[in-house]
Amino acid sequence: MIVQRKEKTNQGLRRSRTIAATVCALAVSLLVPTWPVAAQSDIPERWRLALKDGGYATGQLVASEQAGRVGWWIPGFDRPFELDIDAIRTITAMESPGLEAGTEHSIELADGSVVRGRLMALDDQTITLESPILGRVRLRRDAARRLRDATYVGRLVYAGPLDPQTWTSRSRDEDWDFQAGALVATRQGAIVVGRVGLPAQAQIDFALSWRGVPNFVFSFGTSAESLAAPNGPIPAAVRLEVWDKQLALVREVGRRADLKMLSDLAGGSSRIELTMFLDQQAGTAAVYDSHGRLLDAVAVRADTPTVLPAVHLANNGPGLKLEHFEVHEWDGTTQPVGVDEATTILVDGTRIDADIAGFDAEHRRVELRPTDGAQPIRLGIDQIRIAPIARSKASSDRAEGPKGPQDSSAPGVDGETTGRPGDVEVVLVDRSRLIGQWLPSRQGLLRLDSLMVENEAHIVSFQPQHVRGLIGHRSRYQNALAFHKNGMLKIDDWELSGYMQENSPDGSTTALFWRPHCSRNAAGIGPELSGAIQYRKPLPAVRIESPQPRQPGRVELPPRIQILLDRHRRAPAGATEPPSGTQQESVAAGRVPELLEIVFRSGDAIDGHVERIDARGVHFRSPQTETNFAPHAQVQSVQLHPGMEPTSIDREKLHRLTTVPRVDRDDPPTHLLISIGGDFLRCRLLGYDGHRLSVDIRGHQHAIAGERIATVVWLHDRNWSRTKADSAAGESAQVGTASSPFLVHVINQQGRGLTFRPTRTIDNVLEGHSDLLGECRVRLEDVDQLLFGRDVADRVRRFHQNPWVLSLARLPRDFDPDRLDAPPQAAAQ
Repeated sequence: MIVQRKEKTNQGLRRSRTIAATVCALAVSLLVPTWPVAAQSDIPERWRLALKDGGYATGQLVASEQAGRVGWWIPGFDRPFELDIDAIRTITAMESPGLEAGTEHSIELADGSVVRGRLMALDDQTITLESPILGRVRLRRDAARRLRDATYVGRLVYAGPLDPQTWTSRSRDEDWDFQAGALVATRQGAIVVGRVGLPAQAQIDFALSWRGVPNFVFSFGTSAESLAAPNGPIPAAVRLEVWDKQLALVREVGRRADLKMLSDLAGGSSRIELTMFLDQQAGTAAVYDSHGRLLDAVAVRADTPTVLPAVHLANNGPGLKLEHFEVHEWDGTTQPVGVDEATTILVDGTRIDADIAGFDAEHRRVELRPTDGAQPIRLGIDQIRIAPIARSKASSDRAEGPKGPQDSSAPGVDGETTGRPGDVEVVLVDRSRLIGQWLPSRQGLLRLDSLMVENEAHIVSFQPQHVRGLIGHRSRYQNALAFHKNGMLKIDDWELSGYMQENSPDGSTTALFWRPHCSRNAAGIGPELSGAIQYRKPLPAVRIESPQPRQPGRVELPPRIQILLDRHRRAPAGATEPPSGTQQESVAAGRVPELLEIVFRSGDAIDGHVERIDARGVHFRSPQTETNFAPHAQVQSVQLHPGMEPTSIDREKLHRLTTVPRVDRDDPPTHLLISIGGDFLRCRLLGYDGHRLSVDIRGHQHAIAGERIATVVWLHDRNWSRTKADSAAGESAQVGTASSPFLVHVINQQGRGLTFRPTRTIDNVLEGHSDLLGECRVRLEDVDQLLFGRDVADRVRRFHQNPWVLSLARLPRDFDPDRLDAPPQAAAQ
């Protein structure tokens, strides 16, 4: 009855949400094309995706009605990606509450599946469970192996890390720090001991994350006073070590040892979440991943077993964080570690050589059949901790029938599923695990075809929010690379390899559409996202299939909009040969004599010719933009003639050029002139008429021939002209806000950039508008890196660091301005 009421309530909520979603969809459909997107408000959980090509991202798992596809929606994109199920390595819930009600028992199956629920019936053919997630499930009896008590949880011994009284540094106190509930190593070589009170049989749940290359040693079952041996690690019952980016489980007793390699830590993820079952008296340890899958186990029995209560954690890499550590008492039976499959264990610890032959649902009693042929034993099912399930005559006959390749499915120890091609393993929030073929979704429900299930067509259905993890098949996945410029999309701490779609869909509100290699569609990058697309990695080899796809043709742009092309050849530094003809004659003839670089404070750079400079700003001509004027506040530097590059200055000379005497604090130089021969002059530029520059030097005006000057640099920035409050306000203004425009900044291989508002992508050309330069078009094949977001302006300033920041000369060491007005007695003191 309770389940029925809950289902009705959920149906009512879904009905109201469906009505609201329908109204919203009708409104949106008037503006943009429709797309089968699940209602995101119904999916509050977030998952972490890891792909076989090394990509990884956080997002939400949604239903997909396409065969062999998984819907993956990343907040900020306008639609979900349709990912190929064969390309997925794992999907893991970052936070997922368990479901306790209705999970009294768990049935372990031959292929590694585990189904949890309440046992309802057991006959010669099937075992029936009532699951709060899957509903009523009928399992094949011939595939069943064991029944377990799913309600057992050992007594909590420790949960943390919480306080420095439990965790103390074995080196310096500042080597470890508590940050947001986690224990963080502050330097390489730091060692911490945890007095967590490990019992003789312990279940240990913990999570570790790191920066850079992982390198650590985690020792369990140690003495708090133990120190590392001169030529070895701290004595421990068992250790987790990193060997060449491989996680190893090691147990050593005297000269005997057992070693197992658990997993590869060289992938994209920088975090592991594990569960260890440690029996110090028996000398065994088994490690399971976050999905409850056995990675491996070690066993070395000691002649005189000892039980030690502490743990040691040593950081040997750039950074390490212990996010979670929890210890429970363990009864030694809740996981299959050293348990005889023919033994039934009761809740009081009694062991009986018997298996389950029958079940009385009315009285909730099981019938145990002893292996020695004695009379059956009838016990209440609440007295069973773990018991093997006997095969009936009918199930034995069925099991002896012909077996095809579909019956060979089994979990692999490396975190991926083996068996039928295309098999995946789904882990639910109640710790049920199902292995089977991924099917198209129906009515928002995910579906799996499992051979262990006797339901209609062997199909089980469940909600996306009930998925704790998904583990892909261990077979390799080959990306079907298209004829595009392949790159890497990076947002926050995740990245997806793929390419920019060559055309924006009609009616779309965004110009950037990214398509991962393993996705059958592209999704638009929304204005609230901030990240980068990098093309600096070598392009992957493309395998051309027959018939060969048609490669998009190269778009020839008019000269005035060819942005981000290579720089024109320039005369070497020190060249004295003047350009042919006078500048005025060339301009009058309608041609630009020499295209040189004009750099703006926004980070943009174009090729052009400076015609004149007056009190308003810089007047120029460029074949790359229709704009011909920029105020002084927007200009960083201009080149008048080929010559020395303004960035080819050694550090000492740059320091002298940017240091201002304190007497000039209120009237510092505003410009720097760099001659063709490499000389420098600080001054105040008054004007330039195309022939001569008029400058002010310490109150005196001078005229300088324009042919002698290679570059003019504007000295806008100074570190003393604003108060700290003004500086803070200026810095905060540079950071993007919700009201800031969504911009892109494209950079070519020479480091030159262009910033504009993107409007659309057509034929592999990104179009947009710049407040500074007007209409812009950029060929994607010319782009080396693309920054996007509302905070692009701030990131561009950091990317193109301005070396021309003026600073005041330092005061003499013995000079103290506060002592000038002091009385002689105070000065003498």
